Amino acid sequence: MKYLLVIIIALTTTTYTWSQTTAPDSVKNKEKIKAARVAFITERLSLTSQEAEKFWPLYNAYTDKRHALKKSQHVLNKTENNEDIIDASLEIEQKKLDLEKDFYKQARQVLPVAKLNKLRDAEADFKKIVLREIHNRKQGAAHSRSKPHR
Repeated sequence: MKYLLVIIIALTTTTYTWSQTTAPDSVKNKEKIKAARVAFITERLSLTSQEAEKFWPLYNAYTDKRHALKKSQHVLNKTENNEDIIDASLEIEQKKLDLEKDFYKQARQVLPVAKLNKLRDAEADFKKIVLREIHNRKQGAAHSRSKPHR
């Protein structure tokens, strides 16, 4: 539990600086968030060092590919040609599903299914924490701007 608290504090600090920085600093902050995600998921899944050593390269490759597909979906959504957008969008969704199936097939070779079953919830919980912190920071910044200075 203490470990989780440390992760949340680190994440809070990171999201605060992330929302306040310029582009070069945002790369550093993305790395900090990635490190916090690793710590959070490792803790939540109770990964041993041997499991983590095998799991994280698979997971990182999977998330990189997933991110690339999300980017292509975003680009597609901005396309003016609406005739092919549905088919292309469905094709991207299928690629996401295929990618996820491949990842879980590989991950089953290095982690017990019970731990893999916790992964989606851990990812969702981490995302909620990050989004909540970003929201809180924006609210705090908006609140501090609205107060008159004396």
